Amino acid sequence: MAMNAHDLALKYLSTRDRTMLEMRKYLASKEVPEAEIEECLEYLSECGLIDDEDYCERYILYGMEKGRGPIRLEKELTEKGVPPDIVKMALEAHFGSEGEREAALYQVQRLLKNRSEESEYPEDWVFYEENPKPVPLNEKELARIGRRLASQGFHSHVIYEILGMLRR
Repeated sequence: MAMNAHDLALKYLSTRDRTMLEMRKYLASKEVPEAEIEECLEYLSECGLIDDEDYCERYILYGMEKGRGPIRLEKELTEKGVPPDIVKMALEAHFGSEGEREAALYQVQRLLKNRSEESEYPEDWVFYEENPKPVPLNEKELARIGRRLASQGFHSHVIYEILGMLRR
């Protein structure tokens, strides 16, 4: 027995939330007629099962927990089909003027705590410009921190600012 568009969509949503584009592609791959896809997407949207704004919000929060920066999150959400205006508004709300810097500082703090087993950093040590560095960092370590922040999707001006603070 062939499944209809609604059944296919609900089954696809049972594993995780999806964006409108992801659902459209999935239903098209199952050879569901375009008219049925549109009707199904409208139904799912009305029921609140597909909401790109809500998806974007939750994805950003999840990404921030994983240490991802705004560049990486924007790229991932755009690939998932979330409209750019929704992505931009949500990223601005979460990262704002100081949010990205604070998130990057938190990642640096985690990197420095995991630096070595015999680290001289106290367990509750927090890196901020007013805190003196317990252990000087060499250029190799600074480069590693910079690469890590870049791969996590932080803007270069934020990375350079933090590396400058670490060099002092």
